Amino acid sequence: MLEGYRVSRNGPSVSHLMYVDNTMFFIKANMQNVENLCEGVELDEIMGFEFMDGNELFLGFWHCNLPRYASHVARGIWKTRQFINDNCLWLMGHDSKIQVWNNGWSCGDGVIIDASAINPHVVTDLPIHAFLTKNGVEWNTTEVKWVFRPSIAEVILNCRTEDFSEEDRLVWRNSPNGEFSIKAAYRCLHTATMFQDNTCTKIWKLGLQEHLKPILWKAYRDCIPFKSRYNRIFGWTVGDYSLCGEAYGDSEAHFFSTCPITCGLWRESKWGIRCEEPCLCSGNEVVKWIIDPSTIPGSIQVCDREEFSLFASVMYHPLWSIRNANYHNNTKWRFCDMKKKIWDEFHFQWKLVESERGDSFDGAPRPAVYWKQPRPGRIWVNVNFPTKNGVGAIGVVTWDEAIGKDAEVLRRLGIKEADILSDNQVVVQAHSALVTPFWNVFFLFSKALTMLSSKKIEVLWIPKTKNSSAHVLAKWGLFNNCKGFLNCWEVTPAHRDLKSL
Repeated sequence: MLEGYRVSRNGPSVSHLMYVDNTMFFIKANMQNVENLCEGVELDEIMGFEFMDGNELFLGFWHCNLPRYASHVARGIWKTRQFINDNCLWLMGHDSKIQVWNNGWSCGDGVIIDASAINPHVVTDLPIHAFLTKNGVEWNTTEVKWVFRPSIAEVILNCRTEDFSEEDRLVWRNSPNGEFSIKAAYRCLHTATMFQDNTCTKIWKLGLQEHLKPILWKAYRDCIPFKSRYNRIFGWTVGDYSLCGEAYGDSEAHFFSTCPITCGLWRESKWGIRCEEPCLCSGNEVVKWIIDPSTIPGSIQVCDREEFSLFASVMYHPLWSIRNANYHNNTKWRFCDMKKKIWDEFHFQWKLVESERGDSFDGAPRPAVYWKQPRPGRIWVNVNFPTKNGVGAIGVVTWDEAIGKDAEVLRRLGIKEADILSDNQVVVQAHSALVTPFWNVFFLFSKALTMLSSKKIEVLWIPKTKNSSAHVLAKWGLFNNCKGFLNCWEVTPAHRDLKSL
């Protein structure tokens, strides 16, 4: 059975159209419909039906030109097509079919090429594989230099064809892993109007239960549905506040600071805060204060900041729920009941924080997904990669407690079995899943996987505190020009306990 397509809201579902001996199918774009249609086509071929074929009968969505008198709907579809084409990128594979004029593509990490890289005096519809020699392992230098601008041609010729994957891969440029998502498309559409707000980022990174964070985000973005907000948008009358009965008090400023109930809760807290301060008259300022209490000098001790932020978040969340219950259900909460509910919730949340903190200081590292003890009899290789001002340095520290440190360095050049220890969980998880963490390092990642698979090498995660040797060496490498092997005393006298580097 084929699931057809409904052209209009109340119209019938159309699966096919027939005219004399010709049939045209319309189906929803899902795998089940495609499989059913293919099975039907195979059955019709057996029964002797003929199918039209030929380039003159093919209509491709990516290659059709917009008709001169196209409708607004058609123009919208073509704009969507252009948007998708502008934000997609092909990662080149062997025997690539990528068209240099029609698609953005990449043949190496950090290399992005589109039609602007082509010599304006050259018109060609050749696919990318036409720029390789017949054996497909080397670039055709003459063709590349003829079609592409000199600077781009040099970049292309420096890309290694052996690093290509088996097939072309389509990725979404603004997505770290290259996968398309509605969120990634939305960010692309609104790039000009969106900006990175550090306060919003801090809200989502707070060590709170997830259900406590939305109220803070809404307060900071001024989108909590108080009647005062509806007044600004629709001109509605600002109603009475349902917690304390204040006339025309259903506003952001009253909820966060001037309401007698809010003020009473703050005064009875361990900090005894008077929140009627002028600087706390908006949700935006209150959230900044919760995240960083130092915005009001002297109000909160440094050692209490985590506890204070948790208390404030816990307090405002149930207050908003009680306000809604009073408004919609005509209930009336007593102050003592509100206080008890908030205090009980806070003590419960604070115990969770303290228990997690205790687990992290019990002398043993907390279990991680890919944490493993290095296996006996194998080389330990600690790695780290820091960057500064766009310059990076790799720190690789090789350990082997079973052998000496001088003459054995040369022997280590032929290591075939090792454990690579890294404190970067993203990289370790990527190697374990055999999936590149970011599409723009696809070629380098594929090369690394190939090298590791040819030897008995495993990538393992360790805590950052146990990877200090690699961090020291990598940091040293940022400020010193050096390649090759070093002894530990050549790097820093403070780390003489390292066997060899």
